[in-house]
Amino acid sequence: MFNFYSRWSLPRQLSISALISVILAISIFLFVVSTVFYKEINKVSDNHQEKEVSLIASQLEAQFEAIMHMTHTLSAVLNDTFQALEVDPAETVLIGSIKSPKVSLKGETLNLNFTKIDQFTRSTGATATIFVRDGNDFLRATTSLKKENGARAIGTYLGNQHPGYQKLMSGQAYVGKAFLFGRNYMTKYVPVVKSGKTIAILYIGVAYDDILAEINQSLGKLTFGSSGYVFITDTGKNEGQILLHPTLKGKNLYQVLPDLKSTFAQMYQARQGSITYQAKISGRDQQPEYSKAVFQHIEGWNWVVAIKLYRDEYQGVIVSNIINLGILSLIGALILSAVLWFIIRRALKPMKEITQGLELLGQGQLDFRFESLNNRASKNEMDLLKRDITAMRDGLIKVITQVRHSSELLIESSESIDNANGQLKQQS
Repeated sequence: MFNFYSRWSLPRQLSISALISVILAISIFLFVVSTVFYKEINKVSDNHQEKEVSLIASQLEAQFEAIMHMTHTLSAVLNDTFQALEVDPAETVLIGSIKSPKVSLKGETLNLNFTKIDQFTRSTGATATIFVRDGNDFLRATTSLKKENGARAIGTYLGNQHPGYQKLMSGQAYVGKAFLFGRNYMTKYVPVVKSGKTIAILYIGVAYDDILAEINQSLGKLTFGSSGYVFITDTGKNEGQILLHPTLKGKNLYQVLPDLKSTFAQMYQARQGSITYQAKISGRDQQPEYSKAVFQHIEGWNWVVAIKLYRDEYQGVIVSNIINLGILSLIGALILSAVLWFIIRRALKPMKEITQGLELLGQGQLDFRFESLNNRASKNEMDLLKRDITAMRDGLIKVITQVRHSSELLIESSESIDNANGQLKQQS
């Protein structure tokens, strides 16, 4: 191979060598650049995701605080209205088949009396219920809360399994989320205490389905990169339940991706962080994709919000740009090699004339002349070589002239000697 290479013309050797060297240098450069860019872009992407997920969490927490403020305010209004109610266990009012203790306010019986409670709901938009104590439980005596079929949720018990039961029995208020009859509510239960005993409970529920719909609409439109998105899951007893997702809303992460349960469980063990995994998401992916999710816990709601990005998304952008840069660099290398070939070929063009001159000189033709010979001030190697060859030719001509002259003198001397010898012979 090197013998073949050595037989090429000098311009071709130099231009091809330059092309190979430039391509090798560019390849090393692009490899280093792509590696550095990939690390730096991932770092920037991670920081960006963390800031974005923190911003989303802050916005959701602010909405939660607004709902809580409304809940506390309306609960205070309800308490001011019904705090003076009285319970008379000796008198009962039949609610369905249950004999409920009589609840009254300023002499007006409230059992099955929906006038005041409906008036409160019409003026505030919040549902309200008055529970009356019946033994160790609390019965709904009057309410504006309705079931899915439109019937009032009346004559049912709170139940000792309610998360606020123990607090209410001990005279403390309970605040929490609740899913009642197909709707989401922020609820507050305030006990009515007489003689150290909870005799009734004033409930208020502020529906926030409209807020959830607004959250779903606004966050659902967000995209990160070209295909990244936001998803929100519940925690606690509903851990992994998907509240917001482009295709999996209403499902549970653990059921959809059971093989990744331990990975997704990390989102509920820390306040914030990130996880990486490979999964095929129904409705989104054609095949399992490597993904990264940056998550943060949302105070108040007790949700986890996460921003998911595909690992190859930024890598694809980097590769695309590196390929474009490589193509441009290759074009540049080819242009550089062509320019070098042209310059070197032009610079070595006199070499052909020099070669021909040396060949003629070797054949003994000392009368040749170079067609172009720059002035003696030229530092060009070709001009210097021409001058040296011309000087060598002139030297050879001089030597030959001297040899010829010496030969002529020798011949003349020989002839003189012959003539002298002839004269001596004649005299003798």
